[in-house]
Formats: sequence, structure tokens, C-alpha cells
Amino acid sequence: MYPPTKASAEYMKRRRKIAYDMYQLLGIDRSDQMGRLMHLQKNFAFFGAPVAIFVTLDRIVDRNGWGHAGMALQNIALLAEEQGLQTCFQEAWANFPSVVYETLGVPGDEILWCAVALGQEDKSAKVNSLVTEREPLHSLTRFYGFNDDNLSKL
Repeated sequence: MYPPTKASAEYMKRRRKIAYDMYQLLGIDRSDQMGRLMHLQKNFAFFGAPVAIFVTLDRIVDRNGWGHAGMALQNIALLAEEQGLQTCFQEAWANFPSVVYETLGVPGDEILWCAVALGQEDKSAKVNSLVTEREPLHSLTRFYGFNDDNLSKL
């Protein structure tokens, strides 16, 4: 389920920062619950994209399967970009699986992970200018067999 119910304080801090930055960029005050809800609802119209992809996995899939699905999604995004299209991964859909299952006839032995909006980026939409902070590469990975000069190129 998204968002996770058991997440570290650091993860939740980063998540809240992204939300704060996004709503600030959109001019939506933190206290404006209706404004926030109206923006959230745009997920369910795929932010105006003409194509939606729903990603489901067999419920018995383990971590390796989820990893492979993530790599497949990355490849979809890269191939779309190569064709001049953009993607938006929408985990918000995972909160409403029954709507997708019923509408698309998804079998009950599958779990809905996310939707992917596919189309042309709306460059006039302020939200598309949001750049989120990233963890430094060295905090997420360890490389062996490379000297530091090679790593600085990553």
C-alpha cells in the first residue's frame, strides 16, 4: 500500500519535504486541504496524459520479482524518452485497486503496483519544474574495483 505505513523518520522527512516543495511551487498552502485534494485528484486523470499503463504483479512475487518489475518500468521510461514522450509513475493508484481490477478485469491473484501516465510533458505546468533532492550516490551504493576518479564520473 502506498504510502508505506512503516517508514523510517528520515524517509518520512524526505517525503514531507517533496510534498512541501511541490505545494509551495503550486501556490497551495499547507492548510489548504481542498487545494491539495484537487491536485491529488489529477493523478486519477493521469495528469492529462493520453495513455495510462497499469502495472500489476502476481501476488506471490518476491523481492526479486519486484526488482525486475522496477527495472522494466525504468526501461519503459527510457524508451518513452527516446521517442520524445515522458512518463509519470503514479503509486497513488495502489490505494484504489478494486476500481482498476473491476474496470480492466485484472485477476484477483495479481496486485496493482502503480499506473504510469505516458504522453508529452506540459512544460507550462509549474509542477513539472520541481527538482527533488537526491541522496548522494555513495550513500546508496558501494563500488569495488574502481578508483575514486572513475566514480566521480557517475
